Amino acid sequence: MPDTRLGHRLPATDPAHNDGMTVPLKFSGASKNLTFDELEKFVQAARRAGAGGKQPVTAVVSTTGKLKQLQVFLDEE
Repeated sequence: MPDTRLGHRLPATDPAHNDGMTVPLKFSGASKNLTFDELEKFVQAARRAGAGGKQPVTAVVSTTGKLKQLQVFLDEE
């Protein structure tokens, strides 16, 4: 599986978004849980990539309630 901690853009795999027009921007925590600094980097990278303020964000949450991964779908350019 590719390293997505730095926000690599990957081919869309979610069937609801796999229309050839979107691509996900994914971030994972370096130690399995996102830190506040990593959350800030995710938001900055998503904004630079064109994500708007109303763009939905998908999260994977641990059983203890910590963020493990964030994803936002971007329009392909």
